[in-house]
Amino acid sequence: MIQAARRKRFGAAMVLLVLLAAAGCGGSGARRTAEDLENDPQNHYRWAREQHLRGYYKEALESIDKAIALDGTAYLYYNERGLIHLNAGQPEEALLDFRRVLAINPLYTDAHNNLGATLARMGQPSEARAEFQRVLEDPLYPTKEKALANLGDILFAAGDYEGAIAELRRAVAINKDYARAYSKLGRSYQALGRMDEARESFETVLKLVPLSELGREVKQVLEDMGRVD
Repeated sequence: MIQAARRKRFGAAMVLLVLLAAAGCGGSGARRTAEDLENDPQNHYRWAREQHLRGYYKEALESIDKAIALDGTAYLYYNERGLIHLNAGQPEEALLDFRRVLAINPLYTDAHNNLGATLARMGQPSEARAEFQRVLEDPLYPTKEKALANLGDILFAAGDYEGAIAELRRAVAINKDYARAYSKLGRSYQALGRMDEARESFETVLKLVPLSELGREVKQVLEDMGRVD
């Protein structure tokens, strides 16, 4: 019932946004009709990203499919659809979309990172590592810490906690505000019994994102560690 109410409120808010856009709220005086918006792939793309962000994967897929139907050459649309599929627990569909991205734009390195994350989710760590390595070899890629953290995830899952720590420390050296990497660092230290370092990493997460879902999870971990000690 709560989820249904949230969806109803979200739908009402979206209708209001469409009406405002159609009425022409900008200073230019230009007015866009509902038909204009329906035929604008960028409009559907923006909706899909908003719905995806809020966790409404079914609605997000419907919106991004409309964008792709209107413009099947925009690689960012396929990338967004791949991310929606991945977060919705549909890695096979995500894999197809990320490969479509690279078929359209082979230089879009972010798709290699997303492809690697998908392959890792599908239990193909060797193939995933190859994709992350391609990301790290791109001198222009601005967020290499993401690929390093993903490599850390693979090593952690394989039980190579020392290897995971090495990659995750490289990630936070690049981005000192990367909360997810600190969280995984804490888990890796914890698995090795290095509790002081684990606490330090978890406490860093709380400083960075205290009110987030990740922050709440880490707070619980710290409380559990305190009870164990």
